[in-house]
Amino acid sequence: MNRMVDPKSAQWAQWILLLTMGGFVGNFVFSLADHAGNGFYFAVEWVPVAASAIAIGFLCVPLVMRVSRVFIDVSAAVLIPDAGVGLWGFVLHTMSNLRGPSVHPFDNFVYGAPPMIRCCSPI
Repeated sequence: MNRMVDPKSAQWAQWILLLTMGGFVGNFVFSLADHAGNGFYFAVEWVPVAASAIAIGFLCVPLVMRVSRVFIDVSAAVLIPDAGVGLWGFVLHTMSNLRGPSVHPFDNFVYGAPPMIRCCSPI
């Protein structure tokens, strides 16, 4: 992207926001679909869905209107705990796979919960 858009321009920042928002949209869809597969058996499975939705909402605003520096700071304050949700999910998924139904840990990781770390914003 740096070859196509000047890194010091406002357009570059908008592209970064758009790409980051795309990552959170992907996280929203994947966490919703993955956890809906088992019917949201545990209430904690709603946390990444809600965190992604909140992050998407905050990232949409600067794309459609001019925002103040305070809004950027609040957005960063929202996205930092969202990164924590991703790390927490990685730990929960990995723990689930380590004690999965198969005697072979590799099979638990291939066919079990995906141990992915959520995207976080470069803000």
